[in-house]
Amino acid sequence: MDHSDFDLFSDLTPSETALLAAYSARITNRRADLLSTYPSTPAARTTAQNRHVFLTQRVIDSSLQQPVVIPSVWSQDECRTILSAILEYTNSAGAWSTQRHSAFPTTDIPVQSVPQISEFVHSTLRTRLLTSVISPRYGFHPSGRDLAFRDLFFVRYSALDPDSQRSLGAHSDGCLVSFNVLLNGENEFEGGGTLFVKTGQTVRIRKGDAVVHDATSLHAGVEITKGVRYICVGFVDTVDTVRNDERMKRDAGIAGTKARGGREMRMMPAAS
Repeated sequence: MDHSDFDLFSDLTPSETALLAAYSARITNRRADLLSTYPSTPAARTTAQNRHVFLTQRVIDSSLQQPVVIPSVWSQDECRTILSAILEYTNSAGAWSTQRHSAFPTTDIPVQSVPQISEFVHSTLRTRLLTSVISPRYGFHPSGRDLAFRDLFFVRYSALDPDSQRSLGAHSDGCLVSFNVLLNGENEFEGGGTLFVKTGQTVRIRKGDAVVHDATSLHAGVEITKGVRYICVGFVDTVDTVRNDERMKRDAGIAGTKARGGREMRMMPAAS
């Protein structure tokens, strides 16, 4: 079935469209009024206030919706060390899983499952991305204290056999900011990259580079047609919401990352 002409709001009358626009404007104005009562700098605001500012600003500031590429988050040698540890672990344990994210599953393993590099991955990404890049870009405390990893995992895309995952459909992530870091060389696969649906832009990065973006931006993993592509993916959120969700999971006896740490499904037109 071809849904290429489908528009959820196509049946709205002009008056309904005007009412919807007026309602949106009122909400934006109320948020702006509340924000005006906050301290002027992220360092002086609470975590909750910085979160509120970000949620408002990303709607009205188009630059925050654009992905950014951060070069050399990890060196070539660091990427080789990380990937070697991943392959050693998965070759012995057969541990790649497609069960961790319900709506849009990836073939992945959590970083903490590879203990020999887990601490290095967490600490370097906190220093080199959360504190140095994500906090200042998105208006959080410059020390990085506002932010935490909601989920951090390694993903494998493979064209070596027909049953392996080669791509990921268009989706958004259940967090504030997302990123991925390429772990192996671009000459080891063909295709790949991150497609941002709104602009049609495909971002392809080099080994050790990261692409960082607003998690609500609809994006997809472009199909690889040859070889294997390995990336490290991070979901970033404020520490208060991460802690609250972890406490709720413990209280409910729920394991895994299916609450807010997974992916949110967005319906897309079928390919023509």
